[in-house]
Amino acid sequence: MEIRKIRELIRLLEASDLAEVEVTLKGCAIRVARERSNSLPQSRPGENPPQTPAAVPAIAAAASNSAPEPNSGYVVRSSMVGTTWLSQNPDAPAFVAVGTSVKRGDTLGVVATLSTSNRIEAGVSGTVTDVLVANGQPVEFDQPMFVIG
Repeated sequence: MEIRKIRELIRLLEASDLAEVEVTLKGCAIRVARERSNSLPQSRPGENPPQTPAAVPAIAAAASNSAPEPNSGYVVRSSMVGTTWLSQNPDAPAFVAVGTSVKRGDTLGVVATLSTSNRIEAGVSGTVTDVLVANGQPVEFDQPMFVIG
């Protein structure tokens, strides 16, 4: 596996709330994980893990980083973990914006990781009522990205 792909995997992990990422590509497997802190008290089997003042803000921060669930409309979700790209290249306009009319199958954005990228397509025809992600933002599998009304 090329060193640039490993570096991109590390950047993806640092920019997200993921604890670890494991990728197998052409028979080569690599696992990147965050360092775990040993400062938290340990629980015994069958007990709930203890909450310490240091752990509570981390849990709250992780919850606040997730995209809010939209109330109405067709929700388009990420098909994979990766980085969101809302345009073909940095100089190009965004594929869609709030108020854009789309047809089923139109490209709304791209999610890319390592050498793989997936187009995020409209599952229905309608009008984009909300864009829940930013250009260059890391996303998780099944994370809401767009809402079509």
